[in-house]
Amino acid sequence: MNLFVIILQIFFLLSCSASREKQPEKVTGAVGGDAATSSDASVETPVPEESKAFSQGVLNTQKGRPEPPPISECLDWKPKKLLEDVDAILRDIKDKPTAELKTVKCFEKIKVKKKGAEGECQSHECLAWVEYWLDDGKWLYSQLDVDGAMSNFLKAAKLARQCGIGGETASIIFLNLGIALIESYGEILKGSLAFKWAILFKWDIALPDTSPPNVKKTFEVIKGSMGNEPFTCSMQ
Repeated sequence: MNLFVIILQIFFLLSCSASREKQPEKVTGAVGGDAATSSDASVETPVPEESKAFSQGVLNTQKGRPEPPPISECLDWKPKKLLEDVDAILRDIKDKPTAELKTVKCFEKIKVKKKGAEGECQSHECLAWVEYWLDDGKWLYSQLDVDGAMSNFLKAAKLARQCGIGGETASIIFLNLGIALIESYGEILKGSLAFKWAILFKWDIALPDTSPPNVKKTFEVIKGSMGNEPFTCSMQ
């Protein structure tokens, strides 16, 4: 009888040991659910992957870097009602037929506050802030802070038009704005207007290959509607 009990105890201990070996500790990431499993405490928690839709065209630096010089004299504006503020940024081309798009002015004419003896914001300061907001918007989007990203994209778009920053830089701003509007807010019409602005600033601008299907389809429709002959918005 004692021998039988000893055999049972040994069998029980072996079963528990095998069970522990087959169920290592899980390590979870902040985004995307469970990461690779490991019982080794030295294994680092994986860094969340960035949104694939924003994998091209925007700088990618870490949060917490120094901000450019103060620019409140140039743009004293903080978007609050995001989708209403989007309308204000995009309205110049709303309801305009394709034939009239080339007459749309690329830049806004806005009187800015005085800045010392210069009387206006310096272009290098504008560009520094545009790139900062664009970069920070991408970082926030990768962290799933969509509203924070949208706020930064809007500020970048408004400042670029206000300071006369066009070309590829402006095009990338509106491209990312359109992606966010469609992918995260489901705003197809607003996203379409943002894509039109992107194309007006740089005719051959392209989406990242990893953009979602609905974003790609919308962009293709908008690009197709603007014809085959390249044109831009008016610099006058």
